[in-house]
Amino acid sequence: MAKRIIVLVAVVALVALAVVVLVGDGDTSMVDQSDTRTPSLPEPTPVSASEAEDPVQEETSGGSNEVSSGVPCGILATCDVYAFHDGSSAFWKHDYEDHAWVSLAGTPSGGTTAPGSSLCYDGGKYVYAFQGGTAAFWRYDIEANTWSVLAAAPGVVADGASLTFGYDGVACAIYATQGGGTHGFWRYDVARNTWNTTLAQPGVGIEAGGSMCYHYDAAAPGYYIYVICGGGTNSFLRYDIGADSWNKLADVSANIDAGSSSVLVGDCIYVAQETGATKFLCYSISTGYWSEMTAMPVGLVAGSYLSYCPALEQIYLSRGGVATYYSYIISSNSWMVVPPPGTGTGGGSDDSDYGYGGGDDVPFIPGTLNLEVDGNDGVNTVKFTVIGANPGQSGAGTWTLVNLGTTAGYIDLESISVTNAENYDAATDEAEAAGDDDTSDATGGGELGANLDVVLFVDTNNDGVADAGETVIYSGKLDDIARSYDLNLPLAAGGTTYISLTWSVDISVGNTIMGDSTTLNMSIELGETPEQ
Repeated sequence: MAKRIIVLVAVVALVALAVVVLVGDGDTSMVDQSDTRTPSLPEPTPVSASEAEDPVQEETSGGSNEVSSGVPCGILATCDVYAFHDGSSAFWKHDYEDHAWVSLAGTPSGGTTAPGSSLCYDGGKYVYAFQGGTAAFWRYDIEANTWSVLAAAPGVVADGASLTFGYDGVACAIYATQGGGTHGFWRYDVARNTWNTTLAQPGVGIEAGGSMCYHYDAAAPGYYIYVICGGGTNSFLRYDIGADSWNKLADVSANIDAGSSSVLVGDCIYVAQETGATKFLCYSISTGYWSEMTAMPVGLVAGSYLSYCPALEQIYLSRGGVATYYSYIISSNSWMVVPPPGTGTGGGSDDSDYGYGGGDDVPFIPGTLNLEVDGNDGVNTVKFTVIGANPGQSGAGTWTLVNLGTTAGYIDLESISVTNAENYDAATDEAEAAGDDDTSDATGGGELGANLDVVLFVDTNNDGVADAGETVIYSGKLDDIARSYDLNLPLAAGGTTYISLTWSVDISVGNTIMGDSTTLNMSIELGETPEQ
């Protein structure tokens, strides 16, 4: 996915459901990072899980997704990401160093995830998860690539449910919102494998787009969880862990709904607004004010998420449904496109901060692009050859393009070249010799390409004729065709389209083309975004 692949393309497209990011040193996600301790945990009964397709685990030690400073719950080392695939039992890891997705052990007993699924990382070796749509609560062992079933949540979780690690000055724990418009807010004791439901409840229901960020305030000191409520509202709350109390903060400067996510970096909570929107906001914890940052380069869709990579001091935006990443450079308040990850399978995990939309539950699912040309799966290039054409002759040809993958893509034409051959035969081509100073073919020879009139076009109705309204890619002499065309021609998953080429030789062309041949060489590429 780092670059478009000719004809046979296995590009990963991501649609998020619940993701957890393992972020390196200084990660500002839900768990404080300065402490090196990992909570001691009971050993629940392991649940059998399928072996990973790629069991390599070297890059799995990583951090939580949202801690600013203070006493943390584990060591953070990488920018790897883990993710569920909504509606299935699939679980994936995205390796940021290799830019590849890796398929991991599936969920316990093949349980399928649903809205309300959420992930968080403990800063050590475990990822914790809500299944979504149920009260199931699981733990994933990064080193062993296995799942365990933990004590069920106090209630069924739904859209907007979220998990985050937090520290109260004594111990690390997992805090959770129930979502689904409820006020449910719970604490999970990792050492005892028990839930506490007696916490103070938020005064606002948490819905789709809701997310959480943990923050340690060294000045107080104090331990807080910031909650964006979602559901099309701009409600914003803060939970004081030590005091077990809630405060209403300044409303978000835009309504928040599904597709939103948040990530904490230092003093600022960055928020991507919602599906269809491009607003990118920052809440300053120290001042209590919201600011509108440079807008995101694309509108959000379901599954979009934010994540912070401290090694580069950049925030990543992954837009649901595609593999392209966008990078927000904090120091310059600007965006740039990040080359998409390489082919593979996998996912990542992040707490509510990492941009999975808090508990918005839309994990990343790898999709595929697979271009079949004229029934051939895996063709590198296509060729079109005309041999021995005479003045006044014409012809045509059509390529049938089918996307056998699971996600939509865009067609471009690349690596275009034209070769000419003299093909001179003294026994039959006497007339050519009279009008051609060089019939040796020593440098490719041949004049057919310079005299062949071609029209290359998107043949919408597959009739071999460039009809009115159909897109003409090129019209002119074959030798003068460009070396590439960024068509950005959409091709849906399972869809078919056609590209045709018609050719003709003007009646006025002389005998210099006699016996000659010319070949058009072209790579047809299917990529995941129009910006490829």
